[in-house]
Amino acid sequence: MRQCEAAVHLAAFGSVPDCERAPAKAYETNLCGTYMVASTAHMYGVKLVFASSFAVIHPENRSSVYGLTKALGEKLVSFYGGVSCRLSNVYGGMKFAELKKSVVARLMTGSFEERGDDGQVRDFIHVDDVCRILYKAIVDGKPGSVIEAHTGVETSIGELKKLSEDPSFPDNLRHPPMDINGQ
Repeated sequence: MRQCEAAVHLAAFGSVPDCERAPAKAYETNLCGTYMVASTAHMYGVKLVFASSFAVIHPENRSSVYGLTKALGEKLVSFYGGVSCRLSNVYGGMKFAELKKSVVARLMTGSFEERGDDGQVRDFIHVDDVCRILYKAIVDGKPGSVIEAHTGVETSIGELKKLSEDPSFPDNLRHPPMDINGQ
């Protein structure tokens, strides 16, 4: 990081079920890894933006191993003067369906397995919008702040299944994000 002005920390053991099955790996990756990145950025005076998660506040996931490691990651980043961005469910981009285990990715590959009921809702945000928000966080984010990166549009799993049947999926899922202040 000696030559950097800013860093965006995106690395994580990111699946809620996987974190529940392997809490030690979740701790090592999501907490110890974040500590290493945050303390190193601080040591070299590098502005840090941390990709946190809505799991920190989402009732279904905030007490999960994943949600707890992300919440503690936010505390570490804040302590070292970084900015946290709470990302809702990110989708899109190159090789997205191959790399992610999310609901949208599973629908895109035709391997959707029921997880919860059709009435459960999620906020989905496109990766291009996330990139713009992360850049704005680098430029304008205040040390220790938390930015929520979401669209404010809730889509049920049932609605998502219906949207996935349209040839324009996942583009038909896209909504503009809320601004950086959540308004």
